[in-house]
Amino acid sequence: MILDGGMGDFASQCIHDFNECMDQIDDISYKNKILERILDIIEEEDYGLEAQEMLYSIVNEQNIHRIEEYLLGKLEEKRKTASDFTYKYKKRNTIEILTGLYEKIGKTEEKLRIAIYELADREDYARVAKVLIEEKRFEEALDMVKKGLALLEEPSFSLNKLYFDLAEVLVQQKPELVDFKTSLDVALEMLSRQFDKDEYEVMKKVFSGVGTLDNFKSAVLKTLKNRDSAVRALLHDKELKAAIEIIHSEPGISSRLVIEVSKEAMDRGMIDESNLLTRWYWSRGGQTIAHPLNSS
Repeated sequence: MILDGGMGDFASQCIHDFNECMDQIDDISYKNKILERILDIIEEEDYGLEAQEMLYSIVNEQNIHRIEEYLLGKLEEKRKTASDFTYKYKKRNTIEILTGLYEKIGKTEEKLRIAIYELADREDYARVAKVLIEEKRFEEALDMVKKGLALLEEPSFSLNKLYFDLAEVLVQQKPELVDFKTSLDVALEMLSRQFDKDEYEVMKKVFSGVGTLDNFKSAVLKTLKNRDSAVRALLHDKELKAAIEIIHSEPGISSRLVIEVSKEAMDRGMIDESNLLTRWYWSRGGQTIAHPLNSS
């Protein structure tokens, strides 16, 4: 059940007021006394009210280990009964709470210790990398990302994004840590999903930093499975003739993208090329068909 509207707002305001009251109380023993009740509320609450926020107003060095023991104990209980998906959600939420609490009381190493708890999949490694990035431990974060990438499972968008966030920083400091193969594998995976001009610019910056920009662009042109993304990369780099050549020689380029290329050709004064692409588009009702420039 999820509370919404007036009741949800009322409950959220109660939590806010509670936190304000706790911020004005310096009596640690009092806060420790009400800890157990708050933990019970968090465990039982299923209304989407973010009740764990109450912990941030009472956590201290004396009770943090009790909080950790309680939450990890409940997590272990969930492991025995919950589905794999439910357990992963519970684990992610529990670790997020605990790392936030250790951050609140300034315990950096304890925060990292909790983040490393039970590394099992790529999202777990992404979590640890984010904590290391927050502490500006970029080399360790990159190593953690690479370990996550080495797992044989479905690609992780967050881990891929973190890789290039880190590579962008380290290529300016220690370019020898950024290897071409890993960077290319991650880049092609990201571009296979979609073309994002900002992400693409970061990629180019990284490959340029290690002296392999031409190799990267060649790989995008020749081996990227998502051919729409390959064309969009060429358009972004103002390589219009090469983009038209791909449309001319390969099947499957989306009709919408063909029109974008046609418009760009018109803007660049390539009238014949633009008209041919536009006629092809309208003659086929905007459907994606192979080899538009070969059509009569």
